[in-house]
Amino acid sequence: MPRPKNEKPNHGSLYEVKITIGRTLEGKLIRKSFYSSTSKADAKRQAEAWQVEQQVAERTGELFLSREDMTFSDWAGRWLTTYKQPNVRPNTYLNSYLAPTRNHLIPYFGKAKLLDIRPADIQLFYKNICADFSHSQIHKLTLCLNGIFESAINNDLLLRSPMRGVIVPSGKLPDQKRTYTREQADAIKAFAAGHPYGLDIILLLELGLRRGELLGLRWEDVDLQQRTITIRRSVYLDHNQVCVGTPKTRTSIRVLPISEQLAGYLTVKAAAGYLLPNRKGEPFSPDNWDARRYRVFMDDLQATAPELPALNPHELRHTCGTLLYQQTHDIFAVSKFLGHADIAITSKIYVHEDVEGLRNSLGF
Repeated sequence: MPRPKNEKPNHGSLYEVKITIGRTLEGKLIRKSFYSSTSKADAKRQAEAWQVEQQVAERTGELFLSREDMTFSDWAGRWLTTYKQPNVRPNTYLNSYLAPTRNHLIPYFGKAKLLDIRPADIQLFYKNICADFSHSQIHKLTLCLNGIFESAINNDLLLRSPMRGVIVPSGKLPDQKRTYTREQADAIKAFAAGHPYGLDIILLLELGLRRGELLGLRWEDVDLQQRTITIRRSVYLDHNQVCVGTPKTRTSIRVLPISEQLAGYLTVKAAAGYLLPNRKGEPFSPDNWDARRYRVFMDDLQATAPELPALNPHELRHTCGTLLYQQTHDIFAVSKFLGHADIAITSKIYVHEDVEGLRNSLGF
């Protein structure tokens, strides 16, 4: 039997053996290299041992990883474009998924391999940001981290999520939401009845609309005979372009009853197209509406009644919800009226505040 030939190193000063460990979605082979400083046979033994370990791991439920070099940045980018961008509204994608991932998660975890990220690493990340980030910001980051790691599990890139066992901080407490009292709201609606932009304010106070829902209202949504308004669209910005789409959630599409007073006010102004159009008859962008109509109204209100604070549009929505709950104590009705996706959201906001109001009233 002839003696084996002395093989020369084929990778610099090392012996390299390549094996196929899988295929990409495009059908291309995925190859993995094994190296030895002594011989090619030794590199081959390493490759065979690795294959045995993977087969055992697969049979025992341990992780079989076909893309062990996948980094956080690589998978986060794929998660965004595959799972989130096609399935959420553009504005939601930009603000709730793309921005948190691109601005905070990728700069921190980007070059790390998915397999190397541990719960302690994520806990340290939260520790570094919790002092400066709001509860809402931390919620978005957590939503993204969970989505990235859970989708990696579903694609056999991870066995378990490193988010397990992580204690998510609450972040900076949000500023206390301000609301108008019933008397203040009535005074503002009386002032709004004679103001050129008063319809905007009356609709916000009586219907608790989100800003985009308000700007998406058309006259065909108004049924003066039945005294209802149907919320079926919302205005939002996508790369500085004004877009009209569906409301925030499925439950945001709703039919709302309106008062006789509001019905009478709308009867006088009834027209065609959008209720609150810009000069071209098109919907305002939310920011332009805020600058050109809402702030003008609030400035005029303050000049006439400086004792009434100038609240932002979302605080008018919050005022509507608060007054409805004080009047009915029916959290289900309030949740449906406001178009919340989950009654837990309504309960967390309004029942909590009602308890605090009760505590203040009783002096506890």
